[in-house]
Amino acid sequence: MTTTSASLHQDAPDASAAFALAEARPSVELRCERTRRGPYTAGGALLRHLVPELMQADRPSVARHSLAIVSVAPDLAETAPRAPQTLTNLAKGDERTRLYSSERTRNLAYDVSELVRAWIVACHPQGVRLVFHGTQQADPTDIELISTLTRRCPAGTVIVDPAAPTAFVDDAREPARSVVESDGTCRDRRALAAYDALDAVQRRALHDERARVLGEVGHPGDHLGALPYHLERGDDAAGKGVDALLTAVVECFHSGFYDAVVDVAERGRALTGAMVRPDAHSVFTNKLISSLMFLGLTQESEAVVHEQRRSTVDIADQMRCSYALAMIYTRYLPADKKDHQVALAWANEAVALADGQPDLRRRGFFRAFTRNAKALVVMHLGDFQQSLDLIDEAMSVADASLGRGVHHLHRTVLVHNRARVLVALRRYEEAILSFGEVVARDPEYDEPYFDRALAYQAMGRPDLAHADLDRAIDLGTAFLEARYNRANILSELGDVEAAVRDLDAVLDINPGHLDGLLNRAALHLGEGDLRSAEADISHGLAAAPKHASFWSAKGLLEAERGALGSAKAAYDRALALDPRLVEALGNRAILSFGAGALTDAVADLTSALDVTESPQLRVNRAVAWQALGDHDAALADLDAALGLADADAEEIEALRRQSLALRSGGSPSADATPGG
Repeated sequence: MTTTSASLHQDAPDASAAFALAEARPSVELRCERTRRGPYTAGGALLRHLVPELMQADRPSVARHSLAIVSVAPDLAETAPRAPQTLTNLAKGDERTRLYSSERTRNLAYDVSELVRAWIVACHPQGVRLVFHGTQQADPTDIELISTLTRRCPAGTVIVDPAAPTAFVDDAREPARSVVESDGTCRDRRALAAYDALDAVQRRALHDERARVLGEVGHPGDHLGALPYHLERGDDAAGKGVDALLTAVVECFHSGFYDAVVDVAERGRALTGAMVRPDAHSVFTNKLISSLMFLGLTQESEAVVHEQRRSTVDIADQMRCSYALAMIYTRYLPADKKDHQVALAWANEAVALADGQPDLRRRGFFRAFTRNAKALVVMHLGDFQQSLDLIDEAMSVADASLGRGVHHLHRTVLVHNRARVLVALRRYEEAILSFGEVVARDPEYDEPYFDRALAYQAMGRPDLAHADLDRAIDLGTAFLEARYNRANILSELGDVEAAVRDLDAVLDINPGHLDGLLNRAALHLGEGDLRSAEADISHGLAAAPKHASFWSAKGLLEAERGALGSAKAAYDRALALDPRLVEALGNRAILSFGAGALTDAVADLTSALDVTESPQLRVNRAVAWQALGDHDAALADLDAALGLADADAEEIEALRRQSLALRSGGSPSADATPGG
């Protein structure tokens, strides 16, 4: 990476001067090819350039994103302010049982883009150019980062050069050496032809020499890119090459860089087999299965699972395969393809294999681990009590079988999962105590705060939920779900402006977050900001034209504009897509009532009440019954509404008096119309 700058011209502000100013911005040249530094080859180089500068100009911004810094460029751990420490990143080896979501890299890209924006403001207010070379050979982490930077940074900041520089031939007598010393990035045709012309012994020698030099220099990230690249092409591919790939696959897996895991694991599997270095082959295979699963490539993952089941009789490997299949069928398949009964069968097999594990040192952990997995399956089947019993059993097994001072992470995971099941059982106070235990054990981990906030919300304590979500967002600035839930709480508390800010952040992190778009549109509608609501609804329908709730929101927007025909057409479209969509049924009923189509209004409200009980739906149908002259039906709905939570007793009693008066032949005290 090199940095160049040019003096800024002070000429008159004509067009040519403006162009010269743009070209005079400092440039940071960044190489992206993953064979050099693996995941975040360019991202790590970018942070190594900007963090020292930003530390001098805006240390709080660096501190706020220190976790992202050390995740993308671990060598900056001594430079950046201390990052939050969790049991996840402190766990080593087999004790690492909590894994990062596949969305982690999206969040890291967002955090890095925040740093870059702060760096531009603090250090380069005149602008800066980030020139990314070799993006055709980049790891998906860098591609995602470049996309995020392009979207969030000032126009013209990001320059993409897909092809890597080709001028690597330093010595015309040895062009083949240039290919090796470029760490596989050279695209010079003459050099590549010379490399191909070498015999196998010469090629292996060049790669071994380059690996030795890199090992002495120790560039950050070499062990994830260039070192395994060379050693797997060297004279000891089955030994040193496989060892280097093992180091890379484990680190990438624990970092949540799952695309890189797939690449490295497949290369490692090509050098090993069930009969040749079986332990290494097992590591590559299990990491590949999990990474494909996390990336949503369930069909590919399942194929590797069955291949593994055919190739090994090792109990631990067979248990892991059964566990993987249980997770695929209960968690990772699309909703319409999940089969929790099939998952239960595989979970039972995993439990049986764990119980039969002959290695006593591993049996206790395996028994606890597989029972925790089965608990998830039976929870998805709706048997919350059995799920709780299984987790309690897993905790007992762990306490009885695992030594003191080990597996702190997995023990905490069990407590956390137990708390989640207690929430499902509506035993909120017990759940909050368990979440508190998780927080005490792992205070800088954001998820228990998020989950405890859900329990507080269910208990009707939005203040405590809000505080926990604040803490979760402090720990994870790109924690999208926490911001989304906090927006809901702020909306309920009447702070619409703050709720919109949180939803703005949600959509800045993930512009395709449909629920965030929908909720922000609803808030804009509530505030009468029809133009902003229309923008969000149009965006949502463009992204998901068959999303019934966006059509329902469009109906509400058109109704607010007075375009009742367009509103009804939108509600009709929503209900064609989802006949049980309550908000569309209720709002179409209001339109029908206003148009005098009373029977249609009653029909829609009846359909809505078949889906859910609601005092407002009951009241609206009572008003429609009144207008139709069926006062007994109106009174029945009003009586039912009185027995529901959140009912407006004063309004309902007034309507009851009207219905009673009308039924006895009197006159109502006031006209009534359905309300939303």
